[in-house]
Amino acid sequence: MFDLITVVYKPERCYLAMQARSVQLYIPSRLLGDIYVIVNDDNLSIHDINIAWWGENRDKVKIIHYKTFFSKDDEKYEFVSGWDT
Repeated sequence: MFDLITVVYKPERCYLAMQARSVQLYIPSRLLGDIYVIVNDDNLSIHDINIAWWGENRDKVKIIHYKTFFSKDDEKYEFVSGWDT
């Protein structure tokens, strides 16, 4: 079993539905653990992602906005605008 992690920006949202459909078609559900969708864009809400796109795997989808990884008490929080590598 494996987990799937996808980072999405607003311009890529349309591709997320296609990816979800591909997961549904080509990965046996029994082999799939959690599906993490990281929303990495301030112009995109977690509510803009439709878990129904994943069909029978929709209960495995966990949508997380990137800012949840930072504490508002963290001095860097006000400068966070996405992940940098």
